[in-house]
Amino acid sequence: MNALKNYSEDQLFHLISNTGDHMAYTALYESCRKLLLATAILLCNNDTEAAKDAVQEVFIYLWDNRTKIQPTQGIRSYLMGALRNRCADQGRQQLHRRELLQKYMITANFTPPLSPLEVKELGNELTAAMALVSPNSRTAFVKHYIERKQMQEIAAEMKINVQSVKNHVQRALKVLRENLKKS
Repeated sequence: MNALKNYSEDQLFHLISNTGDHMAYTALYESCRKLLLATAILLCNNDTEAAKDAVQEVFIYLWDNRTKIQPTQGIRSYLMGALRNRCADQGRQQLHRRELLQKYMITANFTPPLSPLEVKELGNELTAAMALVSPNSRTAFVKHYIERKQMQEIAAEMKINVQSVKNHVQRALKVLRENLKKS
């Protein structure tokens, strides 16, 4: 790798494209990474993760197409152009996703996420409602819905038959629905 430090970026790309030299690829990456990342951050509206992804994708594309790429104004210019295109693509994709999400939210009668206070209140209501559920029904409910256990497994743990577990879970759901509906 130290031997490659004296090579220009264009010479490194020549090695990459002609011989598939991994060390030259790494040296080119290290040589251009900071400039490309800084540029990508600006192009991606300060979205650091999107910028890192864009730089990574440009270098992956460079490696995958190393034998086909023929930069006319040097490899750095080629990489900057490829990066601009990649960031523009990401911007278009993000805009498209936002538009789809807005359409979906309108058509699905989107309910905005709960505020932290609403989540806390709902948690308190759920805790109060769970206190009204019988201990066996509560145990069956928690094991099934919270611990994600199968009915057969719960039956074995509680030493009751599967139908009894189902009945306990149904009773717990009924009590919870009735008490949460009131609030």
